[in-house]
Amino acid sequence: MDFNLSSFGIKLKDIRLKFDLSQNEVYDKTGINPSTLRRLEGGKVIPKFETLEILSSLYREDLLLLFSQFRIDHTLMFNEVYNRLELKFDKDEIDSLEKEILELDVLLKNSSQSYFKVQIHQLLHLSKAVILYKKEADPSKALDELVRGLQQTIPSFSVETFSDFVYSALEIRILMNMAFVLNQLDNPRAYIEILEFCHESSEENDVLYPKICLNLSTVYIRSKENLKALEIVNKGIASCQNNRNYQGLNLLYYNKGIIQFRLDHKGYLSSIELARTLSEAYGHPKLSGKMLDNCRKIFEMPI
Repeated sequence: MDFNLSSFGIKLKDIRLKFDLSQNEVYDKTGINPSTLRRLEGGKVIPKFETLEILSSLYREDLLLLFSQFRIDHTLMFNEVYNRLELKFDKDEIDSLEKEILELDVLLKNSSQSYFKVQIHQLLHLSKAVILYKKEADPSKALDELVRGLQQTIPSFSVETFSDFVYSALEIRILMNMAFVLNQLDNPRAYIEILEFCHESSEENDVLYPKICLNLSTVYIRSKENLKALEIVNKGIASCQNNRNYQGLNLLYYNKGIIQFRLDHKGYLSSIELARTLSEAYGHPKLSGKMLDNCRKIFEMPI
């Protein structure tokens, strides 16, 4: 269990100053050495049970209870940063990723739990890879970052042996990005195989599942495997609806409209219109307009 020692130390100092006590005066009343108090107030050491009990009597406050309130919930903090990163990835807000990267660095320094340290390292590798791929246009270095991210838990990982292993949800996310990078590096076969593997390795209630379906259906649209594309996109839509996870639902309906048009299904106009309505509701009016332009110019829809 980890604690925010720095913040607790500041609070401890505030309490002492509230009673207008110097560190030497605390020593006179409790026998706690001023150097010990300096380290506690500076957030340099974990306080001993006995020390907090003695100070509790002087400060007339339950410092053991107070200290427990400074416990760091690594799961909550990690998930908050991860969710913000996902939103920025989706919106291509690459220039602002440094804030989350700095937060992950701080979390890494303050965590003693090896499980979280591994996850933090993996998310850092993923974030740096996105910057290299989208901002610096260096897919080779981006691939290296992603490989290193997976080697945190799978030291023998390589692109050639990706299907030999079992992955966590975050590692599936790293794999999905690896597929995009490999496609950029003129390896379309690995791109398709990895996306199909990500789909097969995920459950329909996984947060990432609709995004995987969106990307895989796009692959099948490009290869004109329309029935496959329709099956996958419908799974993605069902996952969004069943789990009330509506992120990307607009793009799934956009893909569905394209597929329906190619299959001569009458409902394609309704799907495209729903995709545009959702885009505008999400605050993306430009995307709504781009969808309409693409339907007319690329797919030659009579809209």
